[in-house]
Amino acid sequence: MKKEEKSKALNVKGYMVVESVRFGTHQGCALAENPKAVQPFVTWQFNEDKGATDMFWGHYFSGKEKAVADFTKRIGEYRKDIPYTQITAI
Repeated sequence: MKKEEKSKALNVKGYMVVESVRFGTHQGCALAENPKAVQPFVTWQFNEDKGATDMFWGHYFSGKEKAVADFTKRIGEYRKDIPYTQITAI
């Protein structure tokens, strides 16, 4: 079941999370942007536990298209089998 929600943007190391997908396992993937960074786009995997979010395994990109493609690739395997929530930052 897909559910879309608006959420406050999360700032991680200067990068603002612009989109994330959370799976039923309290894990997910995020796409973030920092226009001032040398590589302004990143995708991360994350875990959530007791209200805390731990971002890890970052893939950094200089172009948005490659970052979006990587974000899509990272979540693609899960969409078929695991319930998820897509969150778009305001």
